[in-house]
Amino acid sequence: MVNGEEVPPIVRGRDPDVMEIPPIINPARLGEVQITRGCPRGCWFCSITPETFRSMPLELIKKEVKVNLRANIERVEMITDDVLL
Repeated sequence: MVNGEEVPPIVRGRDPDVMEIPPIINPARLGEVQITRGCPRGCWFCSITPETFRSMPLELIKKEVKVNLRANIERVEMITDDVLL
């Protein structure tokens, strides 16, 4: 698109492996740290779950907490799509 090339009507991608997800390098709004991605519910009508559900490794979570703390954010919020489960 940037080069003016034809764009296919459907573009297929893949979900990155959890180790391919880079940690944040700047503090997040309100000190948020994502601890999971995707949904583990496995509803009968949904074709993509729970295949897309991933838990972030503890080391990645700790890195992101440190990024926020270094920016003088005093309260870190753990965020997840499955908070209500």
